Amino acid sequence: MKFFPLLLLFCAPLLSQDLSASFPDRFIHTMIYESGNIKSFLLPEELVASEQFGISYSGVKNKFLISNDIDPEIKEGIKNGLLHFDLKNEILKNNYSRLTFSVPEKNFQRQYYFKDSLLISAPAYFSAGWIIITSRYFEFHVSDPSSINEYSIKNLDNFVDNISKRLGLSSKDLALLSDKKIKYFLCRDEAEIKNLTGFNTMGMYYLPYDYLITIYNSHYHELLHLLMNFKLKTLPLYTLP
Repeated sequence: MKFFPLLLLFCAPLLSQDLSASFPDRFIHTMIYESGNIKSFLLPEELVASEQFGISYSGVKNKFLISNDIDPEIKEGIKNGLLHFDLKNEILKNNYSRLTFSVPEKNFQRQYYFKDSLLISAPAYFSAGWIIITSRYFEFHVSDPSSINEYSIKNLDNFVDNISKRLGLSSKDLALLSDKKIKYFLCRDEAEIKNLTGFNTMGMYYLPYDYLITIYNSHYHELLHLLMNFKLKTLPLYTLP
């Protein structure tokens, strides 16, 4: 009995830190209750990639979560005890993991990928191991090397130069694009695009990270969307397919 008070004294600090909460639990709790800094869960390089062009959207607190946040009505339902959620954490190869968040009553699901227990984007996970080619303005992440060539790369660089004049981009703007590079994910087929984006599409401007993800080696339409947003910088709304 003499040792019992000492045991309580030793355990109290541990209990106050809630060490029983697993990493997935803490991440989802922060997402739902906005009780902490969600950016602290993100791989630092991913945050840099999301913010490198200075593009932001009104009312969007965490740009890197666009299209992959938990819907506000779902959050409120969980907070009020009206909805319940399930978590499934899968350990993948090479220190990756996948967390699946689902709310059966609403047929709602989100998946989050982690590297060394830090949040990354789906494009970062699914493109791991792809070859990387750089040009004046682009960093190409290529699934199939035979799908890209010098002609298409040159045309994309020239397109940026030509459109930059129409948009009135400054030499400083072009220097930033040249330094940071536009990330262009060239997929083999629509199945690969769906892995990277979550959408059935032939190509898209991936807003959370300002990526171009496409099966076309010269996708000017989506590139123009990016350059217009880069010109405007702060936008009152955003759209998805």
